[in-house]
Amino acid sequence: MRVRLTLALVQGGFAALVAVCALVPIVFTRSSAEAFMVPKVTVLWLGTVLAVAGVVAWSVAARRSPLPRLRIALPLGVLVGLTTVATVFSTSPVTSFFGRYGRYDGLLGLLVPLLLGGAVVAYCWRAPLRLIWIAGALVLSGVVGLGHVTIQQFIGAGPTRAPSPSTASSGLTSGPRPTPIPTVTRACDRST
Repeated sequence: MRVRLTLALVQGGFAALVAVCALVPIVFTRSSAEAFMVPKVTVLWLGTVLAVAGVVAWSVAARRSPLPRLRIALPLGVLVGLTTVATVFSTSPVTSFFGRYGRYDGLLGLLVPLLLGGAVVAYCWRAPLRLIWIAGALVLSGVVGLGHVTIQQFIGAGPTRAPSPSTASSGLTSGPRPTPIPTVTRACDRST
């Protein structure tokens, strides 16, 4: 029974890893113009937790590390350690842990990609053909995302349509958005 549970955790972790690769690029809400959204981050965090749980179950069952010895492990450990210390002694530990959109990614913004990358290495190091599943999930999400944007452009709806300044909402308040400078040369021209 224990072997079946461990095998299920390992297979579930790999399935979560593939699901993260497929879903994170295309999870969107009504305002999908935002790069950082709660549903996207939730899928990323949940998939990372499940993938890491599979790796941990694998290493406990096998009584050895599923990761190869990496030269970058020590510098990454120092980086995570220093960031953790900075988070604990921060004037705003919650912001230091979760981050603040547009400014600072926080400790989670450092840990999640490291753990996800470690899960990819752990699952694919001894079985490189598993990378085909990850690449396939990324390609599939790219095709779905491209199809979504193409359909929105074709019917002229959705967040890819450029809103007129008089009808656009700006964040939580509604009102006209400032008109961006249309060309780079105009932004760099100091004579005007």
